[in-house]
Amino acid sequence: MENQKNGYIKYVANGYMARFTHYPTVRRVLPVWIFIVVMLIAMAILNPRLILPKNLSTMLMLASFMAIAGLGQGFVILTGGIDLSIPWVAAYSGIITTWFSQGNHDLLWVIPTVLFLGAFVGLINGLGVVALGINCVVMTMGMNAILEGVAMLMTGGTPEGDAPPALVWFASGEIGGLHVSVIFIAIVTVFASLILTRTAYGRKIYAIGNNRTAAAFSGIQVNLYEISVYVISGICSALLGLMLAGFIGESYLGMGNQYLLTSIAAVAMGGAAILGGKGHYLGTLGGAILLSMVSMLLASFILPAGIQNIIFGAIILVAVIGVREKGQGF
Repeated sequence: MENQKNGYIKYVANGYMARFTHYPTVRRVLPVWIFIVVMLIAMAILNPRLILPKNLSTMLMLASFMAIAGLGQGFVILTGGIDLSIPWVAAYSGIITTWFSQGNHDLLWVIPTVLFLGAFVGLINGLGVVALGINCVVMTMGMNAILEGVAMLMTGGTPEGDAPPALVWFASGEIGGLHVSVIFIAIVTVFASLILTRTAYGRKIYAIGNNRTAAAFSGIQVNLYEISVYVISGICSALLGLMLAGFIGESYLGMGNQYLLTSIAAVAMGGAAILGGKGHYLGTLGGAILLSMVSMLLASFILPAGIQNIIFGAIILVAVIGVREKGQGF
């Protein structure tokens, strides 16, 4: 009897260990965090000052901007789409914020208005892709161009105004030695992870990305969920614009341009399948942190901008290939 009991306990324990070691999310997310540890070691060797607490805090703050862009992009990519309108949704949001607020404390109503604007742009993107059947690349790229033109006409090429002090504090202020934006991203990570793994909404997003036709036959309102991820991406892009305006203290044309590549790279480096159905926000967060570390390391050397861009792109490719190799078979 005792032997049977011990055998059952061993069977259950082995089952749980097998589930953990072969769990798809862990196996997809883990490689990018291994790369982060390797990068930390490289930074400590090449420039020890970069791993001082103050510099690491700044690096995490900059990573929080990429992480917000990656959050919206990640939801879209999970369904098999892509959002190329992030740069100018972010820039236009920042321009609107500073234009209306002029640094005024009493105009914080601009912030929810800008977030609503981002959601509206995302809704148009989603409707264009789903209702009109426009390819997501064409639709979102076109929206990006439209917003760029509107911003240039509205500002005459020179945006005006300053960000509200509360927004400046949110983007670059500190609480207990940690940047507020870093604390915010930690909270966002918890909620995003719970939504993706513990809710019916998250499971349906994965189902659509894995097999759109099968998801539709199972009763999932595929079109509605596809539209919703573009709305989420629009809100995240607008939030990115708010954070950038707060960090800089003002806005400028093209302030979101660098987040097109990095938002996609962070998702891909985090182990997500670009064709949809596989990925997790913990991986995207790791990708954002890794990109920020690479940027900080390259900036510490006196190199021409062109060479930095070449090295930055090469490191992204190596990291993505490394993640893909480790991720084969799950």
